[in-house]
Amino acid sequence: MTALEVLAMATIDGVTLRLSGERLQWSADHELAPELLDELKLHKLEIVETLRGVAKQRWLAVVGQLLECSPAYLLDQGFIDQNDLVEQRTSSPQLTAQLIRSHPTWITAPMLAQSLSADRPKGQPPYVRHSTNIAVPVWRQTHEPYIGHLMTCRSCYAPTGHYCAAGARMRSRYNATH
Repeated sequence: MTALEVLAMATIDGVTLRLSGERLQWSADHELAPELLDELKLHKLEIVETLRGVAKQRWLAVVGQLLECSPAYLLDQGFIDQNDLVEQRTSSPQLTAQLIRSHPTWITAPMLAQSLSADRPKGQPPYVRHSTNIAVPVWRQTHEPYIGHLMTCRSCYAPTGHYCAAGARMRSRYNATH
């Protein structure tokens, strides 16, 4: 019998298995069958490794949800690595998400990912950026004051969508011409 089969057997029997540090603990509303207890003892190390893996993936998924991105994105971009999964899986996902948000590249990373996946003509590569030299004059008339305001106003912070009243009006005009 494999460790996964033992886990399935325990689940069917109504046994809850969990890790407490390095210890495998079980709980049930009845006595365990001696065969199941023997199998749990025999496959203890494999079961512990399986539960650790589940805990890592669950922790990573929660961090991803808090940051509104996929776990794969966090791993691919290096915000979380395999060592973090081992060391941080018992820490608070909220604190980890807060730490990642404070990283200087986090501010631009979601915006970059969004701009690369934005609607574009079929066949056009994601790295093409159009110049403002060919932009519609109406757009340039709203773009320049909007960017100038963002650079000087301490209340406005575009990456998070926080604007003062004047900044919000300029942003809506800018969006209408974009």
